[in-house]
Amino acid sequence: MLRKKEIIVVMGGAPLLKIERRHSIDYGNIVIDELNKLGLSATPLEIKKITDLNKLIGKKNIIVFNALIGLFGEDGEMASFLEYYNIPYTGCTSLSAKITFNKFIFKLLVNSLGINTPPFQIIESKYLYNNKKYKRQKLNKEHFYNINKETPNIKYPVMVKTLTGGFSLGYTKVENENNLHDALIKASKYGNKILLEKFIEGRDAHVPIINGETLEIIETSESQDNCIRKNDQFYDFQVRDKTYFIPGRFSGEVIAKLKAYTSLAYSELNLNGLCRADYIVSKNDEVFILEINSQHSIRKNRMAINSAKAVGYKEIDLINKILSNIN
Repeated sequence: MLRKKEIIVVMGGAPLLKIERRHSIDYGNIVIDELNKLGLSATPLEIKKITDLNKLIGKKNIIVFNALIGLFGEDGEMASFLEYYNIPYTGCTSLSAKITFNKFIFKLLVNSLGINTPPFQIIESKYLYNNKKYKRQKLNKEHFYNINKETPNIKYPVMVKTLTGGFSLGYTKVENENNLHDALIKASKYGNKILLEKFIEGRDAHVPIINGETLEIIETSESQDNCIRKNDQFYDFQVRDKTYFIPGRFSGEVIAKLKAYTSLAYSELNLNGLCRADYIVSKNDEVFILEINSQHSIRKNRMAINSAKAVGYKEIDLINKILSNIN
């Protein structure tokens, strides 16, 4: 079937999101190279804004390979466009992508499945400003919302995060109330709702999954290993891939939980293609899910491909698996 189709690999993304855009283009070029080696017709469509997808309208016998990272690709915007015009595409549907992209909705749903997340609160960024000027204000319970409608009881340290988006954009670890407001202002640049999440000290675990099959578990250390850091808290993206461990150094019980939780969430949220679940494993081996990336990229010498290689898959194997489930 694929030999009769033109596979259009959509890559790029918003110019302001440089990291996402660079990773997307790397991913897209690998897909094109691998498919061309097989004699398939694979061509790029590099976009900078969502309206660039209008170039796809009216094209016949095409399949869109979603190689977008973050905005447009993981927030469900491109999938919505393709669904409207009945264009076949890879990856998650618009609904599944929107659910995983919004950390509040995602947390509520996975909690309902019995998967723990760190305790959290949501605040609307409009309460951070007074007459559009920067001004510190005391946060009251009406500034927050959660399912219990309780007065927030913030216990430090907390992670301040954007409600949507990835690559640690707008993220800050806050040790005390004096630093909270600045962190909220930073996060508000990326959206009008902000997530406050209890900081869990431990090790990061990442579980790539493709078409329901979990790959090798990846571990990155929060505080124990001699890792080069950026901003004293988070790994630089270039450095991070030099400090992970495959397979992750977890107990058999923890590994079983990580795989079971990932498979359950993948199935119940109706995910598709190559995704990645991110967790924190506490010092006493409690497992907390942080998020699921509905679009995990394939790039040379990076986490996903090395995780796949550990179970015997090459780049083209992952690409073929992604193409085997077309929406």
